[in-house]
Amino acid sequence: MERLKFISRIFRGARPGGRSPAGATLIEVVIAVVVLGFMLASVPPVLLLMTNTEFRHNESRVAEGLTRCQIEYIKSAPYDAANESHPIPEYETVPVPDPSYEVDVVATPIKIRPQWSDEEGRHVMIHEPLAPGIDEGIQEIRVTVFHVERQLISTRNFKVNR
Repeated sequence: MERLKFISRIFRGARPGGRSPAGATLIEVVIAVVVLGFMLASVPPVLLLMTNTEFRHNESRVAEGLTRCQIEYIKSAPYDAANESHPIPEYETVPVPDPSYEVDVVATPIKIRPQWSDEEGRHVMIHEPLAPGIDEGIQEIRVTVFHVERQLISTRNFKVNR
């Protein structure tokens, strides 16, 4: 009850023509503290969002770099032709910067054949996977990078036996 009387005295003094300017000062301080509290409460979520965005950006850059390195490594490696005893070509993977990253490489011997496209009236190239153990000198290389078991990027390229 005493508190209510004290608060009512403060507000009475804050009214124009009131008796005490101390009540007005107290209200100004309370409002300033509330505004400052709202401002401070909005800073941590923004910082968290910025940190999360920077982490995802760095994660994407590492994944793109690993993909480029892996494709260049496979292109510079000798052609691994598939045959009956070795039906699926295998290429080594590049070292990863952290054990939480994983690079998956799948090489598939393919045959490329032109096909007439009725809609546009032009030829398109169809890539058909060959049966295991058959290799006609061209392979589709699919490189997929994972980080903490989440796929970040998957890229496809071709390797030709020259």
